Amino acid sequence: MLQCVQVIPVNPSTSMNLPENLVANLASTSPSISRFDLRYLSLAPNHVFDIASHLTNLQHLRLQECDAWFYPSENATTISYVLLVKFLTSHLPSLQALELDQCTLNSMDDSNHAMVCRPTIVHGLKSLQIFDLKSQLSTADIHELLFFLENLVSLRLDVIGDVFYDDVIFSRLRISELELRGAVSKGEYNNVVAKISQEPPGSLLKLDVLSLWSAPPLLVQALITSPLNMQNLKRLTINYCFSDSNIDNISLPSLEHLEVKAIGAFAHLTSANAVIALASGSKKLKHLDIGAFRKDSGDLPMSIIQFVAKCVDLRSLKLTNFTVKAKSMQWLCNACRALTLFEITGCQAFSFLNSKDEQMWLVPFLQSHRMMKSFKINVGGIDIGQHRVGEPFVDASLGLMVEGVGFQARSAVVRETRLADMAVYKQYSSDLKKRFWWIETLSIVGPLGGMSFIRE
Repeated sequence: MLQCVQVIPVNPSTSMNLPENLVANLASTSPSISRFDLRYLSLAPNHVFDIASHLTNLQHLRLQECDAWFYPSENATTISYVLLVKFLTSHLPSLQALELDQCTLNSMDDSNHAMVCRPTIVHGLKSLQIFDLKSQLSTADIHELLFFLENLVSLRLDVIGDVFYDDVIFSRLRISELELRGAVSKGEYNNVVAKISQEPPGSLLKLDVLSLWSAPPLLVQALITSPLNMQNLKRLTINYCFSDSNIDNISLPSLEHLEVKAIGAFAHLTSANAVIALASGSKKLKHLDIGAFRKDSGDLPMSIIQFVAKCVDLRSLKLTNFTVKAKSMQWLCNACRALTLFEITGCQAFSFLNSKDEQMWLVPFLQSHRMMKSFKINVGGIDIGQHRVGEPFVDASLGLMVEGVGFQARSAVVRETRLADMAVYKQYSSDLKKRFWWIETLSIVGPLGGMSFIRE
């Protein structure tokens, strides 16, 4: 008898209509279904009603990028995520986790099939996730949700900027996992700073996991420095922080996973400084992910290399959009021996890979990390033995090849050249993997992912 059902089209880019009687038929043959996962589907008005009516033992429901139709209640002219959550929880008493991601909610007028919620009572839902950039939740939405969802342990939401400085919301939360993805404009930013300065939020929170996207630095600081959070935080994500963000040094003794992504002209320095401030006292750090979203790759500060070299228990290291020098890699050859995943990606993380680089740091690094399972770096080109690819070898010949031909022919030549480049990167990666057989995935790719956007 089925316990878990997942419906995903073979081609996610094309939405598929869910068969009209699918939910009712599943319930009749497998009444104990506990997990239902629907993605990239078009749902008729009866489908959500059937889920609420027939799958009464459901514990985990996920709707991702579904185009869903509903009959709203008499008191509502449109369908909202809040109304959908209230409807589902009022009919599914065993529901423990609800995920709603990037769905399109459409209303239809039919009073005979109105979406009626049962009287509001406190529900036992433990985990709620609502991600939708088109329909970010407001402070009023969250207040309404928290009124009947008092048992939440995990809350992950796309929110408007006001939520970041609503101290009432933070005072009502009693959760261990919090993720807020916001979009604070520069105009809102000053208001947020002023509000938080007067009323620091989150003093009663005791979080194991905290993820903040586009949040004001002062809010980040306030939540992290709450005494209970400082001692308990195991996983911390700060994404799209402002380039002018400054975070004071904080001791997080339980921290195991840190992700920091900054945006702006000085993103590489902002993210690096934040990592040093947040993780210098984190002896248990196992996973580090640093990103700098800016026009060009920025140099990886030596302070990060020196910091990473001291993280003896580090298992994974990801660096995005940084330029890394050979000297930095030499530093890491005898450090972080427990690494199982190593990724440095961007347009050109390493400008060019030649025989000297291979001997100085690439081979020594791979040889000294026998626990490595996944290794990936971006390079501007390769000049090692028979493997020769990159701008110094392509531009001149390509210029001769395309001289005097039309745009269509020129495009075909460029395409074939790039496909040939991909083959060289792939072959070099394969040759390396034969030497370092313990690495399950080894990828040396060119600019823009080794031209991976090209399709046959």
